[in-house]
Amino acid sequence: MISILEFDGIIDKIEQSNITNIDIVFMKIEKNQTRMKLELVNKINPFKENDPVKIIFNTEPLSKDNPKLVMNGYLYSITKNEAINKIIITVGGLQLLIETPENYPEFKTKRDIIINFF
Repeated sequence: MISILEFDGIIDKIEQSNITNIDIVFMKIEKNQTRMKLELVNKINPFKENDPVKIIFNTEPLSKDNPKLVMNGYLYSITKNEAINKIIITVGGLQLLIETPENYPEFKTKRDIIINFF
C-alpha cells in the first residue's frame, strides 16, 4: 500500500494547553521547514520531547507493527499563501495543524484521513 504522505521529524516540545487535560505537541520535520502542532488528550500522549517521530498519512489503516498512536481525522482546511501553507485536520474535535512552505497535492479537503505516528 502506498501512503499519501510521510514525514520524519522530531518532537520539538510539549506544552499544557489552556484546555484541561489537553497537551499541545510541537513537531519539526527534518527535511524542510514544516512544523506541526497536535492537540492531544494528555492521558494518551505517547510522545517525549526530542524523540524522533515518523508520521504517515493514509486513507486506510497500515499493516506496520507497533505505531505509537493512530488517529482518524478529517482534512478540514487548506489555506495557501506565498510563504506558508496551513493544513488543518480535525481529530475528534481537536486538531492537527501543519504549517509548511511546501505544496502537497496529495492532501485534499473534505476527506477522511488516518494519521499513524511511529
